[in-house]
Amino acid sequence: GDKMKYTFLKYLWGPSWCGMMFFTGRKNLLIDSAVPEALPFLEAELSAIGFQVRDIDIVANSHNHGDHTGMNAGIKEISGAEIWEYHPDADGSCTIDCGDYKLLAIPTPGHTADSIAFLEPSQGIIFTGDTFEGRGSSYAGIALYNDPEALLLSIEKVRALYDSNAFEKMFLGHAYHGTCGVLEKSEIPDFLNTSRDTILAYNDLIKSLPEDVSAADAAAELRKHFGITENTLHPKAAESTARAHLAYIGR
Repeated sequence: GDKMKYTFLKYLWGPSWCGMMFFTGRKNLLIDSAVPEALPFLEAELSAIGFQVRDIDIVANSHNHGDHTGMNAGIKEISGAEIWEYHPDADGSCTIDCGDYKLLAIPTPGHTADSIAFLEPSQGIIFTGDTFEGRGSSYAGIALYNDPEALLLSIEKVRALYDSNAFEKMFLGHAYHGTCGVLEKSEIPDFLNTSRDTILAYNDLIKSLPEDVSAADAAAELRKHFGITENTLHPKAAESTARAHLAYIGR
């Protein structure tokens, strides 16, 4: 029969790209829709594998940032696609049933409160959007999140899934430092460790700053010590990470 297939798409945007995943089967599902101007790209990519935008049945999003949800409305207009919303079962999990394959939606808060990872068990793959960033991306110059405590728990949650062999390939929302956006099984533990160690290092630095430091100054310190690039697309983004740490240590 026609087995589920998946395609990882990278829409070039600014200094990097936005990741999307297209699953085909009884229902066709797109995870994340990049930015509105990515429509011609999506049309061309789908056409290359024998599909059209109007064949998309469901759009699901890893989180609510515009570079992951920007094309939702455009796709819905063309295809009438359902824009999926997370409604957990009693045990907190949530399954998207596409007929001949299922995706498990796993809450992974930290980057945003509504961040979700999508696990496809039969192929052993997981799409984590912007939850795990290692040392960050060229967009913010450092790792970008709004809740370090939640993020550390999300890292442990996904590591436990990895340790139980739930997946062996991880797809990311952008080209996080030192990755091409796709991690093979042997690379995943190091990346999760780097993501965790980065948060802890940021926290130590923020703790060492004067009591009354502003978020802007704290962000500048983070970028000075840990920045992976000078020309960030969103230089102010680092402030949200700094603010999150200031709140975390009670300042």
